[in-house]
Amino acid sequence: RQEMEEDIALVLKACTAPKSNEDRLLNEKKIRTFKNDMPELFIFSMTEQLNNLNLDESSRQLAGVLFKNTVKSGEPEAFWFMLSNEQKEELKTRILIPLADDSNFVRLSACS
Repeated sequence: RQEMEEDIALVLKACTAPKSNEDRLLNEKKIRTFKNDMPELFIFSMTEQLNNLNLDESSRQLAGVLFKNTVKSGEPEAFWFMLSNEQKEELKTRILIPLADDSNFVRLSACS
């Protein structure tokens, strides 16, 4: 699990500071694939990255936006309603933590 989170952190960094447009497109595709293939794991991972203090501010902000957009859109399906009450409570707790973050960008991505 730790290795996967590190990989996701690298993908988020590559999306926010790509070496090239091709690199950005490749990493955006990785994010879409992860979101479509494992939506529950994806939203938990995005909250993990949003709270990752070792990750740069832009990448944390992107994780927050991806979480919010995924939950709001219900894509690839309305999986929020398929989560157990325990999972929903854990996600709520995880998304509240960044509201106390020093970064305005991180706070805004968590509350918008």
